[in-house]
Amino acid sequence: MMEAINKLSSDVHEGFKKVNDNFKHIKEHCSELKSTVEALSKNLKIIKEVFKEQINSLKAENKLLKERVQTLEDGKKDMEKNILKKIEDRQNTREKVISSVEEEVKELKNEIRKLKEARNSKNIKTEESAGINRLVPTLYTTNQDNQVLKEIEDRNTRRRNVIITGIEEKTEEDVMETVTGLLEKIGSITTMSFITYRIGKANVDKTRPIIVKFENEIDKEHVLCKKWKLKNMTGCEKIFVREDMTWKQRETLSDLIREARERTAERENERWTVRGRRTQPYLMKIQQQQQRKHQQ
Repeated sequence: MMEAINKLSSDVHEGFKKVNDNFKHIKEHCSELKSTVEALSKNLKIIKEVFKEQINSLKAENKLLKERVQTLEDGKKDMEKNILKKIEDRQNTREKVISSVEEEVKELKNEIRKLKEARNSKNIKTEESAGINRLVPTLYTTNQDNQVLKEIEDRNTRRRNVIITGIEEKTEEDVMETVTGLLEKIGSITTMSFITYRIGKANVDKTRPIIVKFENEIDKEHVLCKKWKLKNMTGCEKIFVREDMTWKQRETLSDLIREARERTAERENERWTVRGRRTQPYLMKIQQQQQRKHQQ
């Protein structure tokens, strides 16, 4: 009986020991699981932070892309406006060139007509034969015709030219580079074809002007339309771009300027000035209201 009780007690003790050992293993396993869960929780937190940073980065990139797209769209609109403006400027310049050519042709025709009238009035009768008068022009008239033809040829040669004054002359300078830089400053097209050089002999006491010969008259007109910008640019206030004129055109301009001064001096309440292209100048009386504004 005692043996059975002792055996049962021993079995119970062994059972409790096994249960104890199992509980200890379970406790250790739970501790491992807890460590694993904590590690997973930390990893999940890290993953969340990484995802959060990536999302914020993607949002920032998306915002930047939107801004760049908007900038490109704005640039496209500005480019379209500039292209349309350039086309309009070209069209206006072309119309001005056509008008200028028409006016000059009209002027030359008038001069030819006047010279023909003068020639006819100076013809002399040299002989009469069978009741027919034969008229022979004088040498003076022939010289006038030659001068007109020479003037027409000279104007045609200068039609595509401009003269630039006020640019400091330097030793071993590159005139082409200087002129190209000036055209870029005033916003003219840099793809224009032209040749350029200084006029006259080098003189240390005098800065020689620069002549620019464009391939076509439209480019010349485009530059003349932009030259007004020079007076508002630092260092360019004394640089002037003018049309290339013949001696006859310069003489006509000087005569008109002198006449305007004389009329202004002779007439108390009037002020006269010269307006229009330098190659096609004309006298104009300024109204009293404009005159007072000018004096102020």
